Amino acid sequence: MVVGLLFFVAADLVYGYIQLHSTYQGGDPVDSLWMIAIALFAVAGAAQTSPGSSAVVAEGGRGTASWAPYVASRLASDS
Repeated sequence: MVVGLLFFVAADLVYGYIQLHSTYQGGDPVDSLWMIAIALFAVAGAAQTSPGSSAVVAEGGRGTASWAPYVASRLASDS
């Protein structure tokens, strides 16, 4: 996952440099960096184990939900 993120950041930096100098064209080698990053993300996701294999479930406890996403979305819509 980290290697995929590094490829993604590298692709964005190279793209920014190329775009700054107005020389970007579709199909440039920078596009392959993004494809490699996406492929590495897919490999990292496929390599994960299922959550049920090592998770311990609490007996009789009721799960609680966080209000943070609702508060954050409300604050974002106000500004």
